[in-house]
Amino acid sequence: MNDAICCVPVSPLRAEASHRSEIVSQQLFGEQCRVLEKTKDWIRVSCNYDQYEGWCQPYHLQMLNAALKDSVGLVREWAAFISFNGQDMHIPYGSQLPGLQNGVANWEGL
Repeated sequence: MNDAICCVPVSPLRAEASHRSEIVSQQLFGEQCRVLEKTKDWIRVSCNYDQYEGWCQPYHLQMLNAALKDSVGLVREWAAFISFNGQDMHIPYGSQLPGLQNGVANWEGL
């Protein structure tokens, strides 16, 4: 299907498309994944890093622009501060930063 990128600091991945379902993994801001399936309220993804699969909420993802796919940096502080689509947010250590320029990330919507 499509490639996407996590656009929230931490996105839980659930075994089933339900808030009551167990969390099987998580994605950090900037991690890339492949969209496998979509419902109205959930998206099933496979993480590029470790191939874990799970369900997350659609607003946790943005479609991945091909230009962003290869331009990746890493957060090297315990908590970093960035501006994402006009919103300020803190992201955790180890988060990937594709397409970040001067502390600002602007990606296309999913």
